[in-house]
Amino acid sequence: MKPEKYYDLKCDICGRHLSTDFDTGMFSSREECLKTAKAIKFKDTILGTTCPICRKNTFKEDIDCSIWEKW
Repeated sequence: MKPEKYYDLKCDICGRHLSTDFDTGMFSSREECLKTAKAIKFKDTILGTTCPICRKNTFKEDIDCSIWEKW
């Protein structure tokens, strides 16, 4: 047997996952996961990685730490 590695992303506020809550499924590469997360508008904020739903409900304006390139 050979184990397989899959990537997913979780919102630090509500716990929603990119794979299940945004109907994308899991990803076979880290780059593919981050590319899709950016397209859906997941971002790193002062509260951690946040989904677009939590950012809309938490912040009056979009606060972005822009560290995606470092991941």
